Amino acid sequence: ERILGRAFTLEQMADGSSFPSAIETSDADGITVVAVDNWDATSEAQVGKLVWENRKSAPFVVGSQGVEYALVEHWRKDGSLPRNPTLNGIGRAERMMSVSGSVSPTTADQIAWSSANGFECISFDAARICGGAKDTDAEIQRAVDAALTALSQGRDPLVHSAAGPDDPAVARFREAVASTGQDMVTANRSVSEALGQVLVGVLERTGTTRAVVSGGDTSGFVTRQLGIYALSAVAPTIPGASICRTHAEGPMDGLELALKGGQMGTPDYFGWVRDGGGAR
Repeated sequence: ERILGRAFTLEQMADGSSFPSAIETSDADGITVVAVDNWDATSEAQVGKLVWENRKSAPFVVGSQGVEYALVEHWRKDGSLPRNPTLNGIGRAERMMSVSGSVSPTTADQIAWSSANGFECISFDAARICGGAKDTDAEIQRAVDAALTALSQGRDPLVHSAAGPDDPAVARFREAVASTGQDMVTANRSVSEALGQVLVGVLERTGTTRAVVSGGDTSGFVTRQLGIYALSAVAPTIPGASICRTHAEGPMDGLELALKGGQMGTPDYFGWVRDGGGAR
């Protein structure tokens, strides 16, 4: 099949009169690919309008969360959504479980804040994942036991593979990966999956109904461990990291879950989620 590409310039988007409202599709033997970008609320709304008004003739869209932002801005502009909706929280959790596979400075600040504000920050020795199944299972069980103890003492556990890029655990993990000849991608995936098993183990044993996963790649692997097939947003925090209600086949259905990238969020992000989110 032939691919017909078309891109709209920023100048066209700035001038609404020259920005098209319809996508011209190619003939039956070709596929039309339209590329757009935006830089402010006006152009964002124009992109949203283009996507929405062509949803029947061009229903397949590829993009980041910017697609949702564009659609929302268009719906606000045409009156379908209120401009300033009430963004309420869902109340403080009786208990909450968190795991983090991020090594970013942002996450380091969040772990430090959490440690000083009622969380039990538990180190997960990622280097042991390189030692084989026996070492992996032992480290998972150790982390689960530590988290269960924290919950029994009224503290919210936060199990993390590193407390920032300067944590000595990062160097130990890299040395362990190198010594076994593994590639870093596979090793990081194994750590994320192990953190997912820690999270599941604690949630299933305690009935804890709210959780946080920190780290973009970590979030993807952990949600697979949870068996989640969909999320419904229930309370806002930072853009792109709302508290959601999970939809799953099994015990994780209905879990209140926040997923965030390592570089995202305020220092008190874990506390914000524990308190139920909501506008600030």
